[in-house]
This record gives sequence, C-alpha cells and structure tokens, in this order.
Amino acid sequence: MNPRKHQSDFNQIIDNIIAGERVRKIIVNATPGSGKSILPILAGRLIQAGLADALAWIVPRKALQSQGE
Repeated sequence: MNPRKHQSDFNQIIDNIIAGERVRKIIVNATPGSGKSILPILAGRLIQAGLADALAWIVPRKALQSQGE
C-alpha cells in the first residue's frame, strides 16, 4: 500500500506520541474518498502502547461510521 500524505503524516504523529511527544488532540481534515478509514486503525496503536483508553472518531456519514466499526 502506498499511503497518502495525510496517512503518512498521521502515522508519523502516532509514532512521535509513542516516542514521548505530548499531543492531546489530532484533527484530520480530509476529503471524501481520501482513505480516512485507516486512521482509527493507526491510532489504535496508542491503545496498544497504553497511552489511550479509547478513541473518538467523528464522521460525516453512516457509511464511514460502518467502515470504522
């Protein structure tokens, strides 16, 4: 998979948080069809690392909600 720029950037942010950078909120502004449904999977690494208890993913459509679930 060749990740899109916002996916690569997001993944780097997650890596930085795991490495100790203090980030409290991440907001991604991406257009429809841009591959947003991978972001919760990448962010889930924070739960695995013991740095988050849960994730909130706010989506504009039911179809995207279903993809995330």
